[in-house]
Amino acid sequence: MTHAEKQAAAMWQDVMPMSGIVENRMIECVDALEKRGYDVSEARQLIPRGWEAYNSGDYWALQKVIAMMWEALRRAPKMVNDDHLPDTWDELKRSWTAVAGREICSVDAGNQAYRDKVYGAWYGKCIGCALGDPSAGWPSAKVRKERGRVTDYLQKPDTRNDDINYQIIVLHCIEEHGPGFTSRDLGYEWVQHLELDQTYTAERQALENLHRGLIPPYSARENNPFSDWIGAQMRGEVHGLIAPGRPELAAELAYKDAIISHVKEGVYGEVFNSVMVSLAFVMGDVSKIISRALGYVPRDSEFASVVRSTVAKCKERGRWEDVLDWIDQTYGDLHWIHTFPNAAIVVMSLLLGGGDFSESVSIAASCGWDCDCSTGQVGATVGALIGERAIPARWKESIAGRLDTDVIGFASIELGRLTDWTCDVARRIARG
Repeated sequence: MTHAEKQAAAMWQDVMPMSGIVENRMIECVDALEKRGYDVSEARQLIPRGWEAYNSGDYWALQKVIAMMWEALRRAPKMVNDDHLPDTWDELKRSWTAVAGREICSVDAGNQAYRDKVYGAWYGKCIGCALGDPSAGWPSAKVRKERGRVTDYLQKPDTRNDDINYQIIVLHCIEEHGPGFTSRDLGYEWVQHLELDQTYTAERQALENLHRGLIPPYSARENNPFSDWIGAQMRGEVHGLIAPGRPELAAELAYKDAIISHVKEGVYGEVFNSVMVSLAFVMGDVSKIISRALGYVPRDSEFASVVRSTVAKCKERGRWEDVLDWIDQTYGDLHWIHTFPNAAIVVMSLLLGGGDFSESVSIAASCGWDCDCSTGQVGATVGALIGERAIPARWKESIAGRLDTDVIGFASIELGRLTDWTCDVARRIARG
C-alpha cells in the first residue's frame, strides 16, 4: 500500500492504540460540523460511496470521495446564527462578568510555595493523563461494567500525551518570542516541533493549515469541523501556571493559544481551564474557583450553561454517579471528544472531589468520555491547589518525576526541571 493509500484508509477508519477505540474521521467531520449548526446533507450523501471504496480496498477511489466530502463541507450552509457570541479578544473581554481580584501570587526566586504548586500541577497533569488514557473514548457504561471505580493505574503509566505537548511548546515560544508572543508565533512553533501524525482532530486540521501558511485565526476556521472540541481546553493549564493569581492575563495567554485551532465555544474552554489554574494559587475552595472562573466566559454561551448546569446538578444529586448519568443523558449525542460533556465531568470531579487529589482524579477517570484530557485537567488543577508535597506518594512513584513527550527537541524532561523552567518563564512575564 502506498503512502497516499495509507493516508486515505486512516482518514476513513483508524484505531486508537491505547484504548482501542475505532475512529471514522471523515464521518466524524460531517457529524461535528452538523452539531455546529451546518447543513451537511451533501457531504453525508457521499458516505456510502466512501464505505464502498474502503471495504473493497480501492483507496484511490476513497481519496476522491474524501476530497469531494471536504468540498461539500467547505460550502455547507450555516443554519444557526451564533454571531452574538464573542469571537475577538476585545469582544471576549467585554463579555466578562468577573470582578477583578487583587491577590497576585508572588513568583520571586525564593518563593518555594509557588514552586511547590507548579510542581504539583505538572505532577497532577501527568498522573491524570496516565490514569485516564486507557479508558479514553469509552462510554461511561463500559467503564462501569469492565473497570468499576478507577482507583489506581490500569497499566504502567506513560507520561507521553498530546495534552502536554502543546504546553511545552508554549514555554519554548515565550523563551523565543517573549511574553508578547502572538498566535502566529506560537502556530509556527507547532510547525517546527510537532509531527502531523502525533496530532488529532482540531489540532491536526490546524497544523495542516499552518503548513500551508494559513495563520491564526484562519488555521482554526478552514476545513476544521472540530473547532469546538476539547483540544484547546486540554492544553490550558500552562497559562495559569505562568500567570498565578492573574486570571485576566491567564485568559489572554490562553486565548492566543486557543485561536490557533478553535473558535468561540472551544476557545472558552481553554480560557476557563487556564483561569481556574491561575486562581488555584490564591484561592483554596474549588467551588469558589469554578464560580469566579465562569466570570471569564461569555454568560450566554453554551459553555457557560454547561458549567452552571453541572454545578446545579452536583448540588441537587450529590453523588458523582448520579451526576454522570445526567451528563450522559444530556450530552450523549455529542462526540466523546467534544468540549461540553468533558467540561461537565471536570467541573463535577472538582466539586465532588472537594480538593482531595485521589478522590478527584478517581472520579474523572471513572467517567469515560475523553478521560485522559478530563482527568489530566482535574489532576493539574488540584495539583496547583494543594502542591506537590500533598499529592499521595503512590500516585507519583510510577511517574518517577519524568515526562516523555513527542515534541521535537524535547523528547524527555525531568518534572523538577520542567517546574523550574515554568517558574523562570513566570518570572519573566511578571517583570513585563
